[in-house]
This record gives sequence, structure tokens and C-alpha cells, in this order.
Amino acid sequence: MTYNYYLYYGISLHYNETSVFTIGITRDLKRRSMEKHMNVVWYLPLGRISKKEAMVPETKAKDAVKTQYPNAFVKFGAWDMKGYKQNRGWDWYFIAENQDGPLDIIKEVTK
Repeated sequence: MTYNYYLYYGISLHYNETSVFTIGITRDLKRRSMEKHMNVVWYLPLGRISKKEAMVPETKAKDAVKTQYPNAFVKFGAWDMKGYKQNRGWDWYFIAENQDGPLDIIKEVTK
């Protein structure tokens, strides 16, 4: 099945997590923002495609940031929520104090 997908870059809304971000795909940005407790900073409409097709730019973006940003542990992350639906997931990354955010990297790999 095909749906309108979006690739997003979001920052955590939790206290002490303002330097923590995630990347993903969704069909509903507002719902996903609430589920992941994040503010969507940027998104890219991917069009009406399959989930498998939407995962291609998502994987490229995640692979690109993994090399430059360490994984971050967030409140209510997948490791905290064993046995519950893991809305926040595993894919959170930390931006160091002297480091630029990943948006340029994400945009470059998803051209």
C-alpha cells in the first residue's frame, strides 16, 4: 500500500534533552510528534510511496548521522519501556556543545 510519507528531524521536548535529536518517517507529523515527545524541526514530504520506499532516505539519513553523532538515551526510550509500545524508539543522537546540528547532513544525503 502507498501513503503520503514524511522524513522528519526532531528535537526532544524533555528537560535536559534539548541537544538530543531523532530522524524518522511518518504518515502523520503531528501524531508522531506527540508519540515521540519531540518538536519537528524540519521535514521533507516524500510523496505517495510505500513504507519500503520511504525507508530508503530514512536509512541514508540515519547512516550519515551515526558516524558523527553518538547515540543518546532519552526519557521513556525503548530501553525504559520494555513490554510497552516503544514510541520513542532507539534512534536518538546527541549534539555536542561545540557541534553543529545534523540538518545539512540530512538534506545532503536525501537530495
